[in-house]
Amino acid sequence: MVSILPHPHSLPTTLSRSLKVLGVETDAYVQLFQDRIVLGISQREQKIGTWCYVTATQSDVDPGAIDWEISNILGDRNDAMLGVYARQVIEQIITQKLYFQTNSYSNSKYVAVLLGATLKDGGRDPQMFHTILEVLVQLIRDALAAQKE
Repeated sequence: MVSILPHPHSLPTTLSRSLKVLGVETDAYVQLFQDRIVLGISQREQKIGTWCYVTATQSDVDPGAIDWEISNILGDRNDAMLGVYARQVIEQIITQKLYFQTNSYSNSKYVAVLLGATLKDGGRDPQMFHTILEVLVQLIRDALAAQKE
């Protein structure tokens, strides 16, 4: 019997962390795929309730402008807060020049993030919002560093 295993470089880089965010037990993970980043964050026993997909593409018309697409794809489609989290994560990725892909069709640069979350009180507390963003961006930064090793 022949055993077929994937090449290690074809697997996504994955990191997960369990921590307390402002006293709330929080589990977070990131997976870096070739064409997108998958993030999950839960304050409800590692359960994810809503998934949001966000892309930011460098405008073909004005390279200094970003075209955004945001949509909740699973869970509460009326919860706009998750889109705010996802967009802010991408803005941090762009600002800190952490991760960009090049579209092979148009040579424009883009970032795609699939974010799943279940946060206490919907994550609407401003202090919780900023702290969760810091956690997610640091997780991406750590995964990128691990990927280079």
